[in-house]
Amino acid sequence: MGDQITITCNSCATVNRKYINRISADVDNRIILAGISAGIIISALSVFHFSFIATLLLCIPIIVCIIEMSKSHAFKSYRIRRS
Repeated sequence: MGDQITITCNSCATVNRKYINRISADVDNRIILAGISAGIIISALSVFHFSFIATLLLCIPIIVCIIEMSKSHAFKSYRIRRS
């Protein structure tokens, strides 16, 4: 009872019971790519006026990507033993 949770499908609204260890996490690459491309555009526009800030703006999406991947890996590696 405690090892399973109820999950509702987002597309068909069916309710299923799923074992906790079968749930996984994935990084949404579209959000990260949008952040990196926005960082590149803003950095390119501000590189002549604020070179240090432009470098930081380019690094922030990459740092967020690394953090998201490490959180996803930590979630996937955590397992609960069956009783």
